[in-house]
Amino acid sequence: MKSRLPRLSVVLAVALAASLLGACGGSSGDESGAVRASKPSAAVRSSAAVRLAESPAPLRANVADADTLAGEGLAGLKARLAKLKGHPVVVNQWASWCGPCRAEFPFFADAVLAHGDEVAFLGIDTTDDRDAANMFLKQIPPGFASIYDPKGEAARS
Repeated sequence: MKSRLPRLSVVLAVALAASLLGACGGSSGDESGAVRASKPSAAVRSSAAVRLAESPAPLRANVADADTLAGEGLAGLKARLAKLKGHPVVVNQWASWCGPCRAEFPFFADAVLAHGDEVAFLGIDTTDDRDAANMFLKQIPPGFASIYDPKGEAARS
């Protein structure tokens, strides 16, 4: 049986690089915050569910909560990570006001579809307004669940 470790290492390295580059600044949209990057279709969640039907139950449950704020603060993060114990987790910190975050969400949606049966993806929406975050998730669904972290405590942990 061929090991999935090399492929998984590449996915994690690319995710880390995308997050680091995204933090360097710049804007992916115009002054209004409109996104110019192509966004994933509304079918991301159902496509992932079909592809992940045979994946471990915790990974399936994580995808079922996709595109929602599925917990709050440090307690919400700890609870979600406890459910995912034993599985690698890619954590993406984002906010609705972050231009680079908007640009990278389509990448993460594709990564969930390609590797969500091996890896959990989890977002931390930090120092953001809940209504703005929910609107952001509707506009650019990432295909993974997020923790609402208005005080930044989960992101600092």
